[in-house]
Amino acid sequence: MIKSIQHITILLIFCLYGCREHVPESISVQIDAEIKLFAPEGFVVGEKIIASITTLGSVPQEATLLIDNGLTIMTLGVSTNKQQTLKALWLQQAGRYTLTVIQQNKILGTKSFSLEASTLIEPLEIYTGPTTILVNGQEESMLTYIPADKYDNGITEARPINYNTTVGFLTSPTDSVRNMISYKKLSADVKAEKIILGVSTDALSSTEQVVEKISDWPDKIEIEAIRHYPYADNRQYTRLKTKPLSDKYGNQVADGTLITVTQNLDTKLTATYKCIVIDGVANAYLRNPNRAGTYTYQATVGRVQSNKLPLTYKQLVDSIPHQYTAATNELMVGPLISTQGQLVPDGTAVVLTTSKQIITGETVDGKVILDLQSLSETRDAATLSIGGLQTSIEL
Repeated sequence: MIKSIQHITILLIFCLYGCREHVPESISVQIDAEIKLFAPEGFVVGEKIIASITTLGSVPQEATLLIDNGLTIMTLGVSTNKQQTLKALWLQQAGRYTLTVIQQNKILGTKSFSLEASTLIEPLEIYTGPTTILVNGQEESMLTYIPADKYDNGITEARPINYNTTVGFLTSPTDSVRNMISYKKLSADVKAEKIILGVSTDALSSTEQVVEKISDWPDKIEIEAIRHYPYADNRQYTRLKTKPLSDKYGNQVADGTLITVTQNLDTKLTATYKCIVIDGVANAYLRNPNRAGTYTYQATVGRVQSNKLPLTYKQLVDSIPHQYTAATNELMVGPLISTQGQLVPDGTAVVLTTSKQIITGETVDGKVILDLQSLSETRDAATLSIGGLQTSIEL
């Protein structure tokens, strides 16, 4: 070991010997070795490097080699005056590396070198979002391209990027990678349609991405009755349908658009229903009210309201025959005859209401027996209702 401090050159060879580099004077080190590196594939990640540590003496000595890539430091036991293989597995991070040889807590030598990213892989990695935007430039989407090699290292050098779309609204279909990223902002014209997007460069291409230009809210809505059973039978349904819905640009309203339908008797809200648009129209199936009268229906989508549609429901029956038996405490209702002169359908609801309690039943062959055992001894006047007709009874 030579005691005097010397500045020994450190030689970096990638296929050829490179230039020499001095250890900073601020670090007090004893240097008596040089590091030779051989990189047959050049300054690229994922390729092994052969390193040899040469000392002034020819006798091999044990030492420690530190491989520092700025994120992690790997420690290897090595021998001087011998070759050491730096495995490709250790050299997958692009950037600047520093090799340091230490022996007995003394730095024998250091060498820095840089590794560039490898070649691009296919398919090119792109990101798109949001994937739905409103027409007429009300919203924007973005297509982002981040070029990377198989080790996920970003490509730093600028290169031309071609942006490919099925519609020609991009002001500039080409761009360049800057700061390891390239992107394009997208906005929609007045036509609702799907946009297929992609990028290509160096004979490589990405997988397709889709952004859908969706229609705006409809500018008007109109409803009509398709099926109307005009009796206050809660077992039946009324079907309302909207006329074809489109926005002010003529685009059909998107599937899944929510429609709200309200039911009012006079000025009182009695029911609310929800339905969705499918193929430009919405169908609402509304349960018939259990009270006779003229009801008004109106649909709402966004801030737009439809026409008011009045529908009249008549009484299902003209009378409610009944008989109370005190011995069994039962109330038999029926036979119930509809306005068409037929027995009411099985399952028609019959409701007995007092000030404190409600008892219900369903008809079978036009009749129903209500068990009144649960009623209190002190009974107020009761109301019996069916099919839109109500009558007061004494128990």
